[in-house]
Amino acid sequence: MSPTELFTPIIDVTAESLSICGNTHSISSIRKIRVLGIGKAAAQQVDSLCQRLSSFTELKEKLDTALVLTKYDHSIRSDSIVCLEGGHPLCDQNSVDNTQRAIDYVATMKENDLLIACISGGASSVMTLPIPSIELNELNAIFLELLGSGATIEEINAIRKEISLIKNGGMASCIGSKRAEILLVSDVSSDQIGMIGSGPFYFTEPDLASVILLINKFLSPKWATHILGHLMSKDREDLISRKRQGVRRKDINHTIISDFNDLMTKSNIVLNESGFKGFIIPRPLTCSIEEGLLVHISHIKKMIIKKNSSSIVSGGEIPITVRGSGQGGRNTEFVLQLGKKIFFDNILNLPLNDLKRITITSLGTDGTDGPTEYAGAFFDFEKFQESLKLDLDIDKYLQENDSLSFFQKVRSTIKTGPTGTNLMDLRIITIGKFTKVHVESTIE
Repeated sequence: MSPTELFTPIIDVTAESLSICGNTHSISSIRKIRVLGIGKAAAQQVDSLCQRLSSFTELKEKLDTALVLTKYDHSIRSDSIVCLEGGHPLCDQNSVDNTQRAIDYVATMKENDLLIACISGGASSVMTLPIPSIELNELNAIFLELLGSGATIEEINAIRKEISLIKNGGMASCIGSKRAEILLVSDVSSDQIGMIGSGPFYFTEPDLASVILLINKFLSPKWATHILGHLMSKDREDLISRKRQGVRRKDINHTIISDFNDLMTKSNIVLNESGFKGFIIPRPLTCSIEEGLLVHISHIKKMIIKKNSSSIVSGGEIPITVRGSGQGGRNTEFVLQLGKKIFFDNILNLPLNDLKRITITSLGTDGTDGPTEYAGAFFDFEKFQESLKLDLDIDKYLQENDSLSFFQKVRSTIKTGPTGTNLMDLRIITIGKFTKVHVESTIE
């Protein structure tokens, strides 16, 4: 769903009031409107939101210059938006400096101003302010361990919130105005508001016992001991109290404006238009990659006996455990592992004609797969044959977690560039003659 499609139906203006997702604000009571965007999709979303707000004469003069915190190369040029770029998935000093700019931006608001914030995936990295006892390089070392540990995004964010000054409601206490509308594009499977972008404006009472279990499960003793020391400190108690009170003093509405269901519906429409009868796996997948592969293989087995063109669609972020030093992300890893089982191992004992009907695709809906410039990859029988001709050792690529290099060699990487949205990963397996899918991308 494009940013324009997102904001047109949720914002409306009458002679006296502004309605945002059904929440009504008297226009006469609003002095100024400030718009803050955080995440990989923030620039395009804020641009569309500001255009929508400016289309109403009653609001145009009240709209201040917007501020966006996003990933490198994800900005747009606009006279009405200031875009600040920082590191992702690992944060950098720009991430910290930009976060302070965002704090200043909301802190200088007056009580009768209105803040509208757009939060999308990647917000947890591009908005970063660690607790004083953790240096930036230490924070990145902790996050690197979490990324390769097999932890889900919810489990990672639960730990992140404990070692941040602004996550889990920390930003709410910085707002100078009394009210805010927070518009969320969800990249988490549970749609827990406090997990989207690690909840900078949303406070959740921490479950200390659960957090301790996660820390001990996914982090090495060095970092676990460091964080556990903070969890038991008076500083942590004071920080939690400030976050709790900061949220309680404000009138802040959170609304999820796009999520997994939108992704599945839109994908199914496109596939139907391309001649494929789609089967949607109804819930986001956050299981281990081993379980995820079995789920997709079982559906391929059921669908392959049908002679018509069909497809299997799934969403959600399946975590991987990184053991090698290669290049790639969740999506290229998934395609390579499933490609090995379907084509190299022929785990379903399929005849040649059936193998030729299968295409495996997985991509990040934001346009980036892990720490790469690619969205993902696809693999089919033709690319399988090409890999054999090139004598590529698929087991070696898997051992090194070097899935991206494999797909670069067979020329089946997918590059879309920033998409303006972020709704988890999208996996599509088509069975039948592939014609055309309406995705603006380059297959390399």
